[in-house]
Amino acid sequence: MDIAEKKTDYENILIPNPLAEKLKNIMKDTGFSSISNYISSILRQFISAKDGEKNLKQAFSKEEEESIKQRLINLGYLE
Repeated sequence: MDIAEKKTDYENILIPNPLAEKLKNIMKDTGFSSISNYISSILRQFISAKDGEKNLKQAFSKEEEESIKQRLINLGYLE
């Protein structure tokens, strides 16, 4: 695989200067070299969390959920 195949396309995102200044202050001790790298990391974490929420919401079928609720009622955790 040559370098051209590894190239990633990028999009430009504009943010207000006051927000950029706040981000610069927040990221001072993080080891990130640029606001772009910092924001990319934050967005990756956000997307990963959202993907995890989707997977969590689909973790149990309705029948399984009802069974779990009934067990929790029987154990006294739910009314």
